[in-house]
Order: sequence, then C-alpha cells, then structure tokens
Amino acid sequence: MEAWRAFFEIVPHALRDPDLHERLTQMYVWYRDLTAFTCGLEGTSLEPERQHALAALVLTALDGVSFQVALDPRGVDPAPAFELLFEFIRGALRDHYDEEAAPS
Repeated sequence: MEAWRAFFEIVPHALRDPDLHERLTQMYVWYRDLTAFTCGLEGTSLEPERQHALAALVLTALDGVSFQVALDPRGVDPAPAFELLFEFIRGALRDHYDEEAAPS
C-alpha cells in the first residue's frame, strides 16, 4: 500500500516536471512490455499494437483499482474487479485465436 501511495504522490509532479515525466513515461513503456510478457502475449500471433493495447488496459485497471483501494480500503474489494479483468483478457485472446483459426 505504501508503494502505491508513493506512486500516486509522484504522478502529479511527473505531469509538470519534464525530467520526471520522461522517466515515468519510460517506466510505463517497460511496464507495458512486462505486462504483455506476463500475460503470455509475447511470441503469439497477436499483433504488437494489440499486445500493447491489451497491456495498457490491464495497467489502467490495475492502477485505477489500486487508487480506489488506497482511498477506501474497506469499501473496495479488488478481487471481483480483477476477476472481470481476467475474463476480459481471456475473452480478448480467445476471440483473437478464434478469428485466426476461422477459414478464410
């Protein structure tokens, strides 16, 4: 929780400070690549643009839910949100592979 609080304290400064902005931007490039890797997207036939888009959505959900939990730890249960997120990811990948396997 402390790490998330520190992160959310830094973000407003990163939006104004060009040096910090660049560092946070590069962190997110690395973070999207790491997310694509951990979701098993690398090495698939899914286009790199879709891999990055899916990774960006995953990070958006993680950051957003974490922010809500930080604000209201007793009122926000992240488990159901992450369950839906995982269903979305599986569905997105399943739809891609179903389209790929369909005869032309």
